Amino acid sequence: MMQQDEKKLTTDSEYPTKEDLYGPNSDAIRSSDRISIYAPNAVSIDESEFQKWEQLKSADLPNLKEIGDDAFRDSGLESINAPNARFMCNGAFAGCKQLKSADFPNLEVIGDDAFGDSDLKSINVPNARAIGYRTFQNCKQLKSSDFPNLDEIGDDAFRDSGLESINAPKARFISKRGFAGCKQLKTANFRDLEVIGDAAFQDSNLESIHAPMVKRIGKSAFQDCKQLKSADFPNLEIIRAAAFFCSTLESINAPEVTRIEGSAFYGCTKLKSAYFPKCEELKDFLHCECLYRVFAPKVKSINEFCFAETNNVKDLIISQALIDEHDPEHDVAWWQQIGINPQTTKITSLEMWAKEQSIEIRDIDSLMILYRLKHEPEYRPSWPEIGRTCPNMPFHLLVKHCPEDKRSSLPTLSKKIQDTTQPNNKRELLQSYIEQLRIEPKTVRDKEKTRIFGEDFNKLMKRFTLKDVAKILYATTKEIDKTPKDPSGPGRNASG
Repeated sequence: MMQQDEKKLTTDSEYPTKEDLYGPNSDAIRSSDRISIYAPNAVSIDESEFQKWEQLKSADLPNLKEIGDDAFRDSGLESINAPNARFMCNGAFAGCKQLKSADFPNLEVIGDDAFGDSDLKSINVPNARAIGYRTFQNCKQLKSSDFPNLDEIGDDAFRDSGLESINAPKARFISKRGFAGCKQLKTANFRDLEVIGDAAFQDSNLESIHAPMVKRIGKSAFQDCKQLKSADFPNLEIIRAAAFFCSTLESINAPEVTRIEGSAFYGCTKLKSAYFPKCEELKDFLHCECLYRVFAPKVKSINEFCFAETNNVKDLIISQALIDEHDPEHDVAWWQQIGINPQTTKITSLEMWAKEQSIEIRDIDSLMILYRLKHEPEYRPSWPEIGRTCPNMPFHLLVKHCPEDKRSSLPTLSKKIQDTTQPNNKRELLQSYIEQLRIEPKTVRDKEKTRIFGEDFNKLMKRFTLKDVAKILYATTKEIDKTPKDPSGPGRNASG
């Protein structure tokens, strides 16, 4: 068997070529030799320059700025040092079956198919801002990737790769099929993501996704995701057709959604609840066999056969206008046409529920909060979240309808109040809050203090809103901040 020798080839050229590196001694290099190259002055590698150079095993290019199209495609490269490279063009390392790791600390742009079909296991590109088409497609050995400054993920970027997790907190766009077919992908963190493109995660094994800023989910984005259990998209506005088609989704929270296209949830056989407080039209939940609660209090129209083959819906919360238009007692045929049996499904509106509970407000946002606190065990909103959603809700209603095990949703009482009072009922709890809030910080104007506290308890409760509570707590916090004598005092956790 012929022995393999290491050969180091050097050139001072700014645009090195294979001919430069071989020089006049090319005859001395055997086909079995392992070649490493050193080009300290190189600033750019031209298109296809080292393509299919199977003997090439390592490259040290300390001042390289740009890597051209197909520069190392299908080569035998195992490692590369190019700490100052900023641009990587299309196909630069595609098909490099021996390349296991890549470190490009200053790289900003990764071109189309740059590492496609390679055996890359790890990559460090902390400054990359864009990933092109098919960049890591079929990279079966790539298990995780961290892109702290990435802005955009191109079409098919990680398609059919071995990726298990990805962290790209600044990415704003995932293009078509970005992670489609990623059978090992379990978690994804996209803090600033706004758009999830068509088929972005189709046929992947994604279990959870953190994307709080997403506004639009494309067609078939999560189709056939057989491990996805829940989805929480607090700022989502549009769900395109077949977005969750035949996935294993069990619950979805999308409080800002206004538009859901056809077949978005078709065949989600494990979907148990759906929460769409702003949506005005329901198109279809066909074959959602486990669906038992749909919360859509502003819905004014429901498509024919919307709930066909969905026989377990127990609670349907829709608009009062739709109930008035199709009275469940008299217009049974219409309800059956959409797939709902009025005899087994409780059809109601938030207005009807409020009347049953003797709640004398009509603000839908406030009623939604109160309803969910009472009926959904896992719903535990923070005090600031509630305050932002319905600042004019009377505070006493929140206290009255907040279950004891969810009091973390209320502002925190000061340690002094907690130590001196043991509220046994809702009224005593309210009085404890009033005692705390009667602290009169200088930052609250006299007129404001009189308006808030110049009435007896019963009158005060009827008009004392979440906004009032937040205002006083905030002012109290500012006073305490000026003279911090008791850090556990009444301003604690008063944000909102």
